[in-house]
Parts: sequence; structure tokens; C-alpha cells
Amino acid sequence: MRRIMCAVVAAVSVAGSQADAAIVVSAGGITDPTNFVSFTTLPSPHMLSNTAFIEDGVSVTHVGSGTIIGALPFGDGPSFYPNGGGIGYTSIKLVSGLAFEGIQFEAVSGSGQTPNLVYSLLLNGSVVATGSAGALPIFSSSTPRTIALTGDAGETFDEVRLATGAGDVFSLNGPNYLNIDSIALGSLSAVPEPAGWAMFIGGFGMIGGAMRRRQRISVRYA
Repeated sequence: MRRIMCAVVAAVSVAGSQADAAIVVSAGGITDPTNFVSFTTLPSPHMLSNTAFIEDGVSVTHVGSGTIIGALPFGDGPSFYPNGGGIGYTSIKLVSGLAFEGIQFEAVSGSGQTPNLVYSLLLNGSVVATGSAGALPIFSSSTPRTIALTGDAGETFDEVRLATGAGDVFSLNGPNYLNIDSIALGSLSAVPEPAGWAMFIGGFGMIGGAMRRRQRISVRYA
């Protein structure tokens, strides 16, 4: 029975760790990035949504509609902004497909409002964490916010989706006023295979094996 309970605990704990990543939102902290995007080579005057901008091994795409312009709210060159608040969200990932433990960037609102920035973090195509990073300042009157999203206990993700607004903004149903620059990625690790499910299934296999062994034990009476 003890073996059976251990197998159940191991299987459930692994499955839970894959689905519930703990993410810390802070004002920075990635001081030695492995990849950095400054958008200095962003096409002028604009590029279309659903077209990846690639720099230093990082792919940045506005998924949805609208055109991307190199707005200048940061004072040090172009930034990535869906002009007028294109419908959709900003997707950030590594071209190599590797996962990473943290992302840091500067952000402002491209509109005259201060919308909340929401995020969705994915691994192997599945959402592992969602949340809000708080309100963005207006680009014309404030300095940009530096925002970092990092795993609390080594959690990793291979795609970051960012958008402004409320509700299910990642279903391409609202404007995205995110104006982003200076994207830095933290330490890298290989994207794990769906090993969590393999261990989950293996755990129940251990349970079945233990049950079969117990059934083989019979008591005979003279």
C-alpha cells in the first residue's frame, strides 16, 4: 500500500507542476540576458502583423491585424507598436524553440489611456500561467515601465503573449496598445518533452503492477 500511495503522490505532483507555474512580476532583474532585442533594424516605415521580426535569435510578432510601426517613445531608437492599437496580441519566442526562465522589457501604452498589461505564458503549446502586470504609463507623458516575468522555482516557458485590455484578449477580440522595447530573455533550457504525462502514466502503471502482485498472493486453507 505504501508503494501505491507513493506512486499516486508522484504522478499527481508531476502533473500539477506542469500546469500551475508560479510567475513573479517585478520591475526588472535580468542583468545578464542571453538574448536582447532593441528593434534597431525594424523595417521602415512599417511591417505587417503576423510577420515575425527577428533579432538576436528572438522572434517578435503581432498576431492579429494592423501594421507595426517603429514608434519613438523611449528616446533611443525604434520600438515595436501596432499602430493605432491593432487587434491582437504580441508574441515573443526564441527561433530555436528553446524555453527560458524569464523575460524583461520596457513598455508603455500607445494610446491616451493607461490599460492593464496582461500576459499568457506557454510551454509546448499549452498555457502554464496567465495574469496581469498592472497598468502601463502613457508614452507621451511618462517614462516606460520596466517589467520582468520570471519563474518562481525554475519554471520555464517557450512563448510569451502580451496584450492590453480585459477579458479574453488573446482571442483577437480587442485592441493591443502595447508599445514594447528592450526585450531581454533570461537563462535558457531545453524545452522538456511531455515527460510530465509520461511519468503520470508510468505512475499509474506502477499502481497497476503493485495491484497485480498483491492479487497473486493467495491464502490456502488445509
